[in-house]
Amino acid sequence: GSGGAAAAAAMATPGSDAAAASAWSGRSPAGLQAGAAAATGSRPPSGSQVGDAAPAGEDGQLAEEQEPEEVLPRDMGAVAEEAEICAHHLDLVAEDVQLRMEEDDLLPTIGERGDERRLRLRGQVDATRAEAERLAADAEELAARAVEAGEQADEASRALIPPEPEELPEGAAQPQPPKKERDGLPESDEEEEEWPPKEMVELAERLQAEAVQAAASAKRTAAAAERGAASAEVVREASEAAEAEVRRRGDAAVRVAKFWAGARREQMQCAIIWLHGQGESEASWQTKLKGVTLPERAGSCRWIWPRAQLQPCSTRGGVLTPQWFDTPEFPICRVIRGVPDRPRIDEDPKELTRATTRIHAAIEALEAEGLPSDRIALAGFGQGAALVLHAVLRFQRPLAGGAMLSGWMPCKEALRKAAENSTPPEGWESPPEFLWCHGARDGVVEPGLAAESSRALKEMGARVQFRLFPELSFGLDEEVIRTLETWLVDRLAGPEPGPPAEEGEERAEGGVEGEEGGRPPGSASGSAAAGSAAGVGSAPGSGAG
Repeated sequence: GSGGAAAAAAMATPGSDAAAASAWSGRSPAGLQAGAAAATGSRPPSGSQVGDAAPAGEDGQLAEEQEPEEVLPRDMGAVAEEAEICAHHLDLVAEDVQLRMEEDDLLPTIGERGDERRLRLRGQVDATRAEAERLAADAEELAARAVEAGEQADEASRALIPPEPEELPEGAAQPQPPKKERDGLPESDEEEEEWPPKEMVELAERLQAEAVQAAASAKRTAAAAERGAASAEVVREASEAAEAEVRRRGDAAVRVAKFWAGARREQMQCAIIWLHGQGESEASWQTKLKGVTLPERAGSCRWIWPRAQLQPCSTRGGVLTPQWFDTPEFPICRVIRGVPDRPRIDEDPKELTRATTRIHAAIEALEAEGLPSDRIALAGFGQGAALVLHAVLRFQRPLAGGAMLSGWMPCKEALRKAAENSTPPEGWESPPEFLWCHGARDGVVEPGLAAESSRALKEMGARVQFRLFPELSFGLDEEVIRTLETWLVDRLAGPEPGPPAEEGEERAEGGVEGEEGGRPPGSASGSAAAGSAAGVGSAPGSGAG
């Protein structure tokens, strides 16, 4: 209100109708125009748009007080629109972060891809917080401007109220309101101007409309600021959850490693993690596989026997069953025969992720003990074999490989995507190795589907040895055990060294094998010597059982 009155006083010149109107009502259209322009960020109209209230000095030039500002306030509608676009962008960022966390909970914690992801999350936290703060500042600014615009509109409305005539002494002449001059009309045809003047009514209506628009723009911006703050909070929580998971996994691995190291005394140079099938435990497999041994050149080998948790089993009517994940339908095949035929219901990717996290925790504990990841092999039967597939492909450091006995490939598309995300930025030095043994008479996992899945596994970049045993059903026999043993020896001990060279030949060759990388003879990847030199914890149960 005071700004409008001051502007009116500055714009009014002696002898003009605007000055007379100001003296009559204490306000002028020009003053209200100037105040409203400051509140809403719009340019005030020229003098021709406000009747005769054009600001002019004695020399006919613009008054010094009325020179246009170099930087005009931003248009409130444009600010609100920009804020909504920014809030939508922050919503998309938050949705993308949540989707990535749901797709694969392992990425924030393991390997170079996980490091990249956490670094990207930290950058997104800073960027979204800065955008949310900017939106909050815009909302605060527009709220203040909307209040000012409302005050200007109220002042314009009050200016339309006819003033009460001043009490004059008896006999004094009553002053008359100014008359609008009309060129070319005789004095007798002049008509007194009605109150309130038309231009003041139009101005009040426009200021009222601008105040309404300003309030709407301020409300839109405030809502956008709230959305932006919520999205920024989602990104921050995701980043903190990833960092907390890294610390939790690391602490758990160290605790388990200390327990294992204190329980055994012999030195460990390789390890095998065996995953049992659905509805069973590791006890029977410790007996079945006790004949699987590795040669001395592999070093001391530790067998790890994780046990699946009890969970409701869909194929057993919800009975609690030891299983890594729920398998909704048996047999494992492409199509369930019926009327009509239909595709088999696949497993839940989230359950596979949770089970894979457990196996990765065991691998990380071995690493915390000092054992390199490429000296760790995974093997399993049935449902355990299916989990081996996910655990190997989704681990972001090289493993010795995975052996699958009568297994299958659950959640194929999710596994394909997870395998791509888990590949190091520079790619694998050597592709993941798999042994897949399957019976031609298997009635639980369709042999044709197993062969097809092995080809899909090769398309994902893995190296697969697929063996189909003609007389084997869902299980294993002595031939399968010997095949498994041969594969484990190859992956953990390497090929058997040849006969010693003659003394003259040794001097002639000059120890080429040592120059190749300092690996001991028969080492599969050169990390056996590293494990020995690291002084890793003792290996419980050299050999099976």
